[in-house]
Amino acid sequence: LVFVVGNSRSGTTIMARLLGRTESVHALNELHFFEEQWAPHKISSSLTKENQLEMLSKLLNKARDDYIGKKRPKEFLQEANDILNTLKRDEVDAQTLFQKFLLYEAALNNKHIACEQTPRNIFYAKEILTYYPDAKIINMVRDPRAILLSQKNRWKIRSLGAKNFPFREVIRSWANYHPIITSLLWNSAINVGNVMHKNRNFKTVKYEDFTSRPKLIM
Repeated sequence: LVFVVGNSRSGTTIMARLLGRTESVHALNELHFFEEQWAPHKISSSLTKENQLEMLSKLLNKARDDYIGKKRPKEFLQEANDILNTLKRDEVDAQTLFQKFLLYEAALNNKHIACEQTPRNIFYAKEILTYYPDAKIINMVRDPRAILLSQKNRWKIRSLGAKNFPFREVIRSWANYHPIITSLLWNSAINVGNVMHKNRNFKTVKYEDFTSRPKLIM
């Protein structure tokens, strides 16, 4: 497993897409699993079959339609059930089910490495490497001034060619921009990276270095 993390607008998408162009890696959309479908008190808890189906159908929906796309998890219930039928009965906790889903998606695309690119997974880096000790985390870091400018203008994305970007997201992007909050989130992510940097499975990549010297960085 590979997790590309970091602040929003730090290059997580371009890094994941480039990895996804290789023969081995399948890059998924942002799934937001840890911040929306996982909770610490569920670490050792077994999930009922109903909970498993609900979790998988939501993940399938986000993987196929993008995180900001149409919410239609019920349409993926049959495929979710098919995935469950391939698992052993003891594989029912949330983090194991998530791992199986990632590998299922990779195999479905004839790849054997799954790459997940939710930026805010930076705040779950410790948990990720605890549950998946062989996973790799790529932490994207970008000049905060560039992040602020990118966030400020994100609402203009439809006029720049992204016609499929939902209008509701245009409004949300415009309304949610706040330089102080964005700066605080950047600082928090940097602090996590400073704590995790000694872990051999955690690598920080500067966006500016990556875009100016991609061959050297990759």
